[in-house]
Amino acid sequence: MSAREVDASTVAKAALETAVQDLLQGLAAGADDARYGRSFEAVGHELEAWCRVAPRGISMKGLDGAPDWLTHEMSAWELGERVRGLAMPRLRRLQPESEVPRALEGFVARTPLGKGRQCWASFALDVGKAATAARLGAAHLDDDEVNATVLTGLRKYRVTGFGEAAQRLATGPSSRLTRREARKYLSLGLER
Repeated sequence: MSAREVDASTVAKAALETAVQDLLQGLAAGADDARYGRSFEAVGHELEAWCRVAPRGISMKGLDGAPDWLTHEMSAWELGERVRGLAMPRLRRLQPESEVPRALEGFVARTPLGKGRQCWASFALDVGKAATAARLGAAHLDDDEVNATVLTGLRKYRVTGFGEAAQRLATGPSSRLTRREARKYLSLGLER
């Protein structure tokens, strides 16, 4: 990695930490739903910018035939877990229709985060429940990096209408986890 790349990564990481601190301060102060949404969007923007310039080494072997995790993906996942742990107690009171689930869904759409989006998808599902599960299912069941998490949400919130996609994932060349989650979804009879 060149000095210019290290500098870009350092600058992007500092901007990300600033956005996270702003989000956490807003949570501590009891900001309104709109500010939460804007704060999460800012974190998502800075996280994606950092992932574009972050180191690309292997940080963890993939499980059950899944691809390996790259350094930036693991960092995105770890940040999501950190923010989720601090934010969930405050966000439990939000209505699923608030701006926050939509902002969290934006993390799932940020493909440079790679498999690091799994945590953010789970976080979005915890806040937005069935409505978020339906939107994520419609948009991301074909995305091998997050489809197992989305299937888990569809099953947990008993969202109907994804039987054809689940059947394709249950029998296709997906990871073992995705195939298992698809079979669980199908076993509930939610495919209609």
